[in-house]
Amino acid sequence: MTCRLPLALALLGLLPSRVGADGPTVWTLATIAPEGSPVMTILDEFAHATEQAANAGGARIRVRSRHGGVGSDEIDGLHLCMQGRVQAWVGSTGAVAVDIPAISVLDLPFLFHDLGEFDRARSQKPEPTDRPLVARTLRDHGLFAFGIGYAGWRAMTSRDKPLRVPSDVRGLRMRSQPAPLHRAMWKLLGAIPVDSTLNEVASIFRLKQADGLDVPALFVFATSVTDQVKFHVRTNHTMQTALIVFHQGAFAKLPKRAQSNIIALRSSFYPHFSKVIDGLEGELIGELAKAGIQVIEPSADERAQWKKVFAPLRATALEIGGKAGAELLKAMESRRS
Repeated sequence: MTCRLPLALALLGLLPSRVGADGPTVWTLATIAPEGSPVMTILDEFAHATEQAANAGGARIRVRSRHGGVGSDEIDGLHLCMQGRVQAWVGSTGAVAVDIPAISVLDLPFLFHDLGEFDRARSQKPEPTDRPLVARTLRDHGLFAFGIGYAGWRAMTSRDKPLRVPSDVRGLRMRSQPAPLHRAMWKLLGAIPVDSTLNEVASIFRLKQADGLDVPALFVFATSVTDQVKFHVRTNHTMQTALIVFHQGAFAKLPKRAQSNIIALRSSFYPHFSKVIDGLEGELIGELAKAGIQVIEPSADERAQWKKVFAPLRATALEIGGKAGAELLKAMESRRS
């Protein structure tokens, strides 16, 4: 639902509001993470930590989480953050790349081979999203990036047959995030991309409009398709990354010390987030098997085939991402080892 009137937005909690005459300004952190999920628990902790850090720096805000999405999907929620109707947003880099193509490079297959590579690339100073051209690109869309997080490894998940090697995907209808690099990946494999947001995944599978998708184990459960798929091949071809962003205007209005305190949370929040998600991934693999989904570990040869077939996507990502994307990719590649 798109709300146009300030009064309607305030009633829905999508505009900053004050609690009492002299009370704190209320910020909304929007996410599609389901209420009660482990990810939502972490984000609730982040909202509380952000509030405490800001107020210790002289701000007067209260940060509340909106579970299960704001608007119709995560892209809609991101647009509300760009417009300042919500003050913070957490979602996939694929969703951000729909409007900000430079972010596409973070979804490049085999950019990272393990969590250690990602942590080294992300944690060195300055943060990749702080690089001048990238930061300016985000700011031009009304956003300030808190940073990039790890949300599991994408795996080839399918209905009728296991997708062990690239040729297995040819001719299938594969759910795609509606971002250029994601569509290009499926077309490279000879598949038919079926654009859908995460909120729409369950529907397209129940209507038999898709044959497979590539998501981490966590998202198989979050999209409610455990009764629709039979195979989960752990290709680990792409790290699922997520961005936490603030509305640039709302963040800029905070006292400088409050801004610095929030940025300082990066060093403690992301290692904690990665540790929880990494542990959860292992648990959920076991839950997939209990749900009757066959979990398959590809052989070294099969993994090599995926890496080889995806190699041309680097040039595609650079073309899509432009100068800011090239700067971001260079930063990540130079720091990962």
